[in-house]
Amino acid sequence: MCGRFSLGVSISDVQAVFPFTMRHPSSAALWQPRFNIAPGSDILTMVLGGTVVWGGMVRWGWPPPWNPSRQIINVRVESFLEKPSFRDGRRALVVADSFYEWHQTGKYPYRIFSPSHRLWAMAALIQSTPVEPYSRVVLLTQAATPEIEEIHPRMPVILDQSVVHDWLAGMWQPLQGQPKPTVVLEAVRITTAINRTIHDGPDVQRPLVIPKATH
Repeated sequence: MCGRFSLGVSISDVQAVFPFTMRHPSSAALWQPRFNIAPGSDILTMVLGGTVVWGGMVRWGWPPPWNPSRQIINVRVESFLEKPSFRDGRRALVVADSFYEWHQTGKYPYRIFSPSHRLWAMAALIQSTPVEPYSRVVLLTQAATPEIEEIHPRMPVILDQSVVHDWLAGMWQPLQGQPKPTVVLEAVRITTAINRTIHDGPDVQRPLVIPKATH
């Protein structure tokens, strides 16, 4: 994880939970809810600039200097501070309303969401370049919680709202004094429509109905 996620809401819905100012207002006109967001997409990403949280559309996938043709989409939170490529990355947030994971043995898909939190913030890092201020983003992952580990051993770092500002400001380390997140996750098996990125409507989140065995 994380290789797919969703944000099927409006910009105003996001701003109601995580207030931010869109860096380029024209981006708002291009906004549309997404239900099957894959690497290589431009995703809503937030950074702290002074006292303002700025939002913008940033390409998901970070080309490492040793292999520019490769795209790193995730980095382990346990080691990102030790890796030269990511140590200087600027802290960021990526908002989601669910993510998808494929069972590590059967490879069948699940939608993972929170019944109590419509939206949540995932910890991320952005890479600055001379061309675009915030051109690339990777998501941080951690060991899965008990609700998820049977499906997959990794999951995104979901930030409790009490530490969101400190994370952006560089004053909080995920593995130092981390409060237990208030986001309780639930996993529901879904159809294989999610496997193809051309399917990007709410139907990809439809739970799989398994016929009952007959005797």
